[in-house]
Amino acid sequence: MFLACFSFIQGWYNPVRLHFVLGYRSPMACEADMQKLLNDAYTGSREAWKSHASREPV
Repeated sequence: MFLACFSFIQGWYNPVRLHFVLGYRSPMACEADMQKLLNDAYTGSREAWKSHASREPV
């Protein structure tokens, strides 16, 4: 019985419920937002490097 309750809480309830610390978002939504932010930052820095590297030397 304990294992069934633990599995339910960890497997479904915690990832779906809204958490105050995460700005009333679910952990899954928070992780998705963070991954998007990191991907955008990486892509942006890579694009900035490309434009910097393509400039002619002074």
